[in-house]
Amino acid sequence: MRKLALAAVLSAGAAMIAAMPASAAVVFNLDNVKLVDGGTLSGSFTTSDDLATLIGFSITSSTNNGWPYGNYTGTTYTLGDATSVFWTSAQGLAASFAGGTLHLYFESPLTALGAKLDQTTSETQKGIGTRWTTSGGVSGVVAGGVPEPATWAMMIAGFGLVGAAMRRRKVQVRFA
Repeated sequence: MRKLALAAVLSAGAAMIAAMPASAAVVFNLDNVKLVDGGTLSGSFTTSDDLATLIGFSITSSTNNGWPYGNYTGTTYTLGDATSVFWTSAQGLAASFAGGTLHLYFESPLTALGAKLDQTTSETQKGIGTRWTTSGGVSGVVAGGVPEPATWAMMIAGFGLVGAAMRRRKVQVRFA
């Protein structure tokens, strides 16, 4: 029994030493983003929990009626389609594509709750021009975290110790 308890404690200790903190992603949804010609931007982007790394995005612009800004076609912009990307949580996202550019700029640095978009947020389509936002923002949703390996190790070690203690306990029989 002592060997079992010792093995559980040693394995839990090794797991805690090797454990790295688990990180969660933050998903930001575009909220009520209106463009100057009546069009909209919708979709989301995902960052690391510290907001330092852009993990991905999928943002769709709507078509418009063609006046007075040109005939914009609805386009979906994704990280995989970008030819270049600039990201910082203090300023925002700038991405270039074969057919134009997308800029999402924040009025103040992004927090896990979100930010209001600056009016320099824009979409440019080649051969048509640029249309800017008139309103909107982004709101954050923190994805559920995953327990750290150290947490699992401590739980398993605790179960092992409780099991070892229960097996070690002697059963007493009483005669009436």
